[in-house]
Amino acid sequence: MATLDRIPFLTGSDADPLRAVLERMCRTLDCTPEFAAAALGHLFIGVTEQLEQGRVVYVPGFGAFGTEPDGTRLRPTLAPARPLRLSVESVCSAPRAAQSEADLKAYDARHRRPNGRAGHRAETALLAFIEQVAAEARKADRRGRRNAG
Repeated sequence: MATLDRIPFLTGSDADPLRAVLERMCRTLDCTPEFAAAALGHLFIGVTEQLEQGRVVYVPGFGAFGTEPDGTRLRPTLAPARPLRLSVESVCSAPRAAQSEADLKAYDARHRRPNGRAGHRAETALLAFIEQVAAEARKADRRGRRNAG
């Protein structure tokens, strides 16, 4: 099975958690990294479309994606289900939780336009991610064929 050597749009340790998710999907589903990235990307495109329509997306055992008021706008939220909360609470220490909050704030600061708005629509970014993963897979496949022949 192929591995995902490079996560588009993420570098260094920022890519490690997403890489772990995609590698787990590949192992569990016995699929290629590009399929795993496409499946994950399309899942979140679907969630985004539902949120844009004012709907709540319930994922059993995980939680509910929805929106909440933030001044004059709505912002996306996740209300974690009890099994998810208990799972995270059982293994995540207070220092790690504080670091996670700092990581999220830093990510948010890096992904804002000067006017304070988020950069691109989620679907555009996710489709670009899917295409970049597929392009990386094609490059790796060509390298593999050259080395084998």
